[in-house]
Amino acid sequence: MHAARLVWRGFEPACYIRGMPSASIGRQSAGAPMSRAWACISMLLAFSISAGAQDLSLEVSDLASGSAVVVTGRVAGIEARWDAATIYEYVTVQVVERLKGADIPATIVIKQLGGRLGTVGLHIEGQASFALGEDVLLFLTVRPRDGTLQTSEFDRGKWRLVPDLATGRTHAVPAAAVMTPIVGSPATRGVDLADVRALVLAAPAESVPFVATPPETARAVPAYTYQPTDGGPPARWHQADDSTPVPMVFQDNVPAGWPGGQAQLSNAIGRWNRAGTRLQLQLAGGGPVGPPCSGFQFTGDRRISMYLSDPCGELADDGTFGVGGGYFTTGDRRTINGVEFQSFIQGFVIINNVGPHLSSSSCFEDALTHKIGHAIGLGHSNETSAIMQAALPAGCDSGAANLGQDDIDGLRAIYPAVASGPTPPLAPTTFGGTVSLNTVTLQWTAATSGGPAETYVIEAGSAPGLANLAVLLVNAPSTTTTVGNVPQGVYYVRVRAQNVIATSGPSPEAIITVGPCTLPGSPQGFMAGTNDTLVSLAWGAPPAGGPVQGYTLAVGSAPGLSNLLVQPLPASPTAFGGRAAYGEYYARLFARNSCGAGPATPDIVIRVQPCVAAPNPPSSLAFTRNGNQVNFSWTPPAGGPPPLRYVFVVGSAPGAADLLVQPTSNAGTSFSAVGPSGTYFVRLLAQNGCGNSRFSNEVQVVIP
Repeated sequence: MHAARLVWRGFEPACYIRGMPSASIGRQSAGAPMSRAWACISMLLAFSISAGAQDLSLEVSDLASGSAVVVTGRVAGIEARWDAATIYEYVTVQVVERLKGADIPATIVIKQLGGRLGTVGLHIEGQASFALGEDVLLFLTVRPRDGTLQTSEFDRGKWRLVPDLATGRTHAVPAAAVMTPIVGSPATRGVDLADVRALVLAAPAESVPFVATPPETARAVPAYTYQPTDGGPPARWHQADDSTPVPMVFQDNVPAGWPGGQAQLSNAIGRWNRAGTRLQLQLAGGGPVGPPCSGFQFTGDRRISMYLSDPCGELADDGTFGVGGGYFTTGDRRTINGVEFQSFIQGFVIINNVGPHLSSSSCFEDALTHKIGHAIGLGHSNETSAIMQAALPAGCDSGAANLGQDDIDGLRAIYPAVASGPTPPLAPTTFGGTVSLNTVTLQWTAATSGGPAETYVIEAGSAPGLANLAVLLVNAPSTTTTVGNVPQGVYYVRVRAQNVIATSGPSPEAIITVGPCTLPGSPQGFMAGTNDTLVSLAWGAPPAGGPVQGYTLAVGSAPGLSNLLVQPLPASPTAFGGRAAYGEYYARLFARNSCGAGPATPDIVIRVQPCVAAPNPPSSLAFTRNGNQVNFSWTPPAGGPPPLRYVFVVGSAPGAADLLVQPTSNAGTSFSAVGPSGTYFVRLLAQNGCGNSRFSNEVQVVIP
């Protein structure tokens, strides 16, 4: 037998079973003849394939044994970020109950591969998906690279917590489960949460250190600091908000023997001007910058003065290469990016007459850049790659340093790229939109007074003043945006202006109508089928009315009631399945779109009763072969309860089940598979809610 992978058309076998004998699982020792895919099936050595609580209890035990942390909680946040040049999704979970693991905080962050950032996305097949507000049971392992938490074996480690509407208890349901419970009992598709606790408690204990919050998600403590002002708020040049350059004047008589002069000053100023902020420094020409020893004298001239060689003898010959700073006033305070700043009204840079900055022109240039940084509001940085570190950059003789990212971040924190101004922005004065098919173009007019806007916030709601449908952000100065693929409906839309100080009130509201806003009609042919606790629903799309964007299923304990379940469903497929406790239920279905919900179907009565028996076995299993493709057909059971599906059992010898156990998706009587060369022994059984039938006849399939 070849140790190759057998892929059944439409189904790909997967093995997620740990803690079982090696002969029955896909995790194999070196030299074992079968791949993980071949051996993954054997939980069915007793040929019992069921989605019932017993099998899922084994699943819980297996997951609990291999997980470092097991918790229940609620999803509080989902964010995609870059780390190590890879996109990860970070899921914040508020922990409700700690079932396994030590020192688990009240909030943890799961880090999993995949996500979208702007126009770039990363998709990982089988990755767990999360929704805000979702109640979950999580089996978590520790990522070897950085010690962060991730779900065990992708979506296998994420379970949903579903209330049992019949008993009031909570069930844990695998996230990858095809069917969603309607109402339940301990026999439904899921495991009672009390049983989960007992199973996790019985799992082997282990203490694995982990990182509860990945460092890249925490708000980084900046290495840069602001230039303090005598214990009060830091200072900045407020004229940057009005796009007014800050003039710099400098001493024209460069001392003899100095390694540089105006060229190095121009380069230093250029570095700060290219940092992408509103602050611009402007050389105002050479010449006397004031009378001798005037470097620290107050004039309030709203400029930065540059002095070389410490003309007033204020600096000791101790290796200090200069000083930078300025006078400020408390009379003009502005809040920028959440920090209150006072206003610089005079600045200065004084370079010492001795020190390491005189060893080369590039070291001199670095000294100028550093001291100008102080004069525009930056203190020292703890980041060694920053020009604002306390010492001159190592190796400055080999070339002048560029600004570090920390320098740029610090300057942008003080002087945002879009001016914030001293006051909040006022609301845009006009707002409107045009519609072309399902594309909406919105335009507005910015206010001519108030603080300048940094961002515009567009709100769309289903009624005047609401923002329950969409919130969009558009960066200023743009006053237009286009939105595509807008569902049909009527939208009430407005825009607000926002800067770092505050958000304005709303603009005038516009009513945007996309397409004819017509409610969908009533779904057709709504019907239910039952098999023991399994309920299968099917229907047809409405023959008239507006387009369908989804359906809503309502289930009650009496005609017209919806006290047991209100379940939104997608527009496709037009079928739904789940398990329900024994009893009688009344169900109806609505089609909906952005206009609202259309008329309901008439109530149908769903009677969930104990199944009679497992089905009889299928017969006359036969096949035809075309190359590596094998086409099977068979005769359904004669009499007895109808099957819900069939299960193929494939072995390497007669009567064996060591290669594949694969359920079909329905009760059809044909199936196709593609396999590598080898000899296979294939049998078939029928399955319903009560269990499995006996086997059909066995056929031997030889693929050359």
